[in-house]
Amino acid sequence: TLKRTVEASYEKTETIDGLKTYVYRITVPEGDAEIAPGVDGRYGEETEVSVEPMSGIVVNQVTNQRRTLPDGTPVMIVQAHFTDAQVAKSVEDAKPTVTELKLLRLVPWVGLTVGPFAILAALLLLLLPRSRRFRSSAAAGTDVASMVTVGAGDSH
Repeated sequence: TLKRTVEASYEKTETIDGLKTYVYRITVPEGDAEIAPGVDGRYGEETEVSVEPMSGIVVNQVTNQRRTLPDGTPVMIVQAHFTDAQVAKSVEDAKPTVTELKLLRLVPWVGLTVGPFAILAALLLLLLPRSRRFRSSAAAGTDVASMVTVGAGDSH
């Protein structure tokens, strides 16, 4: 183990199968480390991670890791990366998630735009006396009684 943290630095923006990702690089310069429990040696790593920026979904990762004994004898050399199928699955998972997050960002704007008008309409309905509401329909020539059809005996 290194017994310290390492930073990821932004490298570039990259599109993978139509999905925008940010690519970060993590570099661990080769240095003294415990390469296995109780075994001292040297360790170095270079990792590149492609992350969809809205969801944080890791779309791809490529790692090159080297562990050696203090004299330089290789103990383990790792070159690992996502398979094409894993990358395709990550993109497939990320695309609907990004769409959902974009919709969620839209909701507050709709609420801020439509909300004040809805509140104003509700207040007007609450503050306008009921008798005035019925009077306005009577003034328009609408007779509430004539709107009710009594046809108990009709058999058309």
